[in-house]
Amino acid sequence: MQPSIRQTAEQFYKILTGEIDYSPVVMQFFKSAGSVAAYKHDDSEQKKVLNAIRAIPEIQKHCQQWLTLTDQKHTDPDLLAEQFIANIVSSVQEDRLISEYRNICGQHIRTAGRWNDYRFCRPNKKVGWTLQMTVKGSGRYNCVRSVIDTEPRDILLFAPDAYLDNYRHPDCEQWQVTWLLFREDYRVNDLLDWPEVASGIYRLKAGTGDQLSALENIAADLMKADVADTTKAIRIRATMVEHFLLRCTDLIPETFSSEKDHRVIKAMAFMEENLNSSFTLEQVAAEACLSPSRFSALFRENCGTGPMQWREEKRITRACHKLANSHTMIAAIAAELGYADQVTFSRNFRKYMEMTPSQYRKRFNKRFNEQ
Repeated sequence: MQPSIRQTAEQFYKILTGEIDYSPVVMQFFKSAGSVAAYKHDDSEQKKVLNAIRAIPEIQKHCQQWLTLTDQKHTDPDLLAEQFIANIVSSVQEDRLISEYRNICGQHIRTAGRWNDYRFCRPNKKVGWTLQMTVKGSGRYNCVRSVIDTEPRDILLFAPDAYLDNYRHPDCEQWQVTWLLFREDYRVNDLLDWPEVASGIYRLKAGTGDQLSALENIAADLMKADVADTTKAIRIRATMVEHFLLRCTDLIPETFSSEKDHRVIKAMAFMEENLNSSFTLEQVAAEACLSPSRFSALFRENCGTGPMQWREEKRITRACHKLANSHTMIAAIAAELGYADQVTFSRNFRKYMEMTPSQYRKRFNKRFNEQ
């Protein structure tokens, strides 16, 4: 029998305060977050991860709040438990704290109304690549450029510096995802050339059930593989990851080419270097030695979006990094990224991220001291 939301919150509290050293529910969360330690039978690695999490000031604060609020009879216990778990999950999603990218694979299932139905967001640069394949149900990804709703057989690939933000689709009761975490190396470099749907985000679709089954079988073998961090075990898992990615190359459309026109590359470099400056489409087109109309068409053909929208995606993504990892005031971030004022920045940010800059910082920057 699945534990209730209240029972789950109590297990989180006990393991985070050191009252107990093991909880199946909490280990399930570590697995879904990509922690190798959660797969090991030796609990020394699990305790190492737990001790690091217990030491986070934000975790200590949430545990104290839980203890205080549970004594108040007027508080809805289920709502309180749900909020407590959401706060804990948000506090430990720092990529380098839990997730490891030593060629591992797992599954997570998000079910409406259950404790694991949380939003998974990692705005920071990650150690390695992330691949997520929808097996059942539907997920929703905020890719900055657009929102992508997945179906079974959809596969999304995220580069280390890509924005990673997903949750169960509101119209779907359950979303099951198979994921791979791996580091780029010479064996797979040429297998990551997929159609790009946003900055550092790539997408393929298994066209048939047989193709999906083949990928699921490889993933199942990888999930059963030895998770030791020895050179031999890591290499065995790397071979399985390579096999999975090789299978994915069969899904790449024959008409697809990732090679970009040298003029577009030059314009992209110009915009990257001048994100904090004010420039026009005509100025960027001049860098490419093209007319504005011809340049816009060529850029869209190569990148899937217009040049000025591409620039805006870069600015918003960079703003996410700054909001999540610094104490820089929002007005200063707006100025640094070339916005005329904070109001314009906030309006554009909300358009892409579905929340204001201050709401985003409050949610994802746990080290920011808000007064």
